[in-house]
Amino acid sequence: MSRKPTGPELGMLCGARALAGYIFGDEEEHRRVYGLQKELGLFKLRGMLCGRRATIDARIREHEKTAVAA
Repeated sequence: MSRKPTGPELGMLCGARALAGYIFGDEEEHRRVYGLQKELGLFKLRGMLCGRRATIDARIREHEKTAVAA
C-alpha cells in the first residue's frame, strides 16, 4: 500500500513562524507574513497559515522580474 506524501515531502510550510523563517530568515518576522498572503499564494489549512516552498519561490521570482523590468 503506497503512502500519500505529507507536509515536508510536499514542500509545505505551516504556521506564520515557519513561513517567516523561510521567507525572511527570521521567525520573529511572523507578523509580516500575514500581509503577504495573496502575493505569495499562502492559504489557511485547518486555521493555520500555510504555503508551498515552490509556490513561494515562484511568486518571489515573478516579483523580482517585475521589479527589474520597471
